[in-house]
Order: sequence, then C-alpha cells, then structure tokens
Amino acid sequence: DASFVYDVTGMMCGACVSRVKGILSANERVESAVVNMLTETAAVKLRPEVYGADAAAEDLARRLTECGFESRRRVVGSGVRERTRRWKEMAAKKEVLLEKSRNRVILAWTLVALCCGSHASHLLHSLGIHVAHGMLLKC
Repeated sequence: DASFVYDVTGMMCGACVSRVKGILSANERVESAVVNMLTETAAVKLRPEVYGADAAAEDLARRLTECGFESRRRVVGSGVRERTRRWKEMAAKKEVLLEKSRNRVILAWTLVALCCGSHASHLLHSLGIHVAHGMLLKC
C-alpha cells in the first residue's frame, strides 16, 4: 500500500481544493485523496494492485501541474528545516497576496467615494441647504 504527500500551490478557495481532489480521485490508480488548502498539501493513497508506484506518483504530480496547480512530490524524511523554510515561504507569499488585496480594496472604496461624492450634494437639499447651485442658477 503506497501513500504519497504532494506540495500543491495555487489553491485559493474551496473550489480549488475540490478541483485538486477531483483530479487526483479521477485517476484509476488512486484509492483515496485528501487535500488541505491551509498547508498546501495533498495526500494520496494508491490502490494495492498498482505496480510502479513511484512512476504513478510522479504522473499524478505532473497531472496536477498541467491542470494549473503546481505540485511536486514531497521527499520522505524532509526535516524540520525544510518544512520551516517552506512554511516561511508560504507565509511570505500569502502576505504579499494580502497586501495586494488590501490595496485593491482601498482603490475600490476610493473610486466609490469619488463616484458617489458628487451625488452627496443632493443630501444637502433635504436639509434645506442649497449651496451647491451657486449664483449662476439664480440669474
């Protein structure tokens, strides 16, 4: 019974996790697959009758990469340093993505304020303030 763990990048949501699990489970050599978005890993258990488990494992990694989820088989016995390095790498990537997302939200709300700001003068009318018309309209 052969089991493998893959490092999978590119998963951003639950749909991505479902897609990765579907890609792995669709292969006739796979008995079960578990995907974790937080740790960016996928664990696969091959069917007992599968021969050439190493080739099958590499084939699955290649298939995931072809489908847009860059993946590689995790080396057995990779130490704490390697996992720590990967965790820091992943945290740095997520920090960059979070900053980009924050900047996009700021830009979006700035555009909303600019677009809606011109209509704010209409609210002053309901308070009886008509300063927005100026002297040109009184002529």
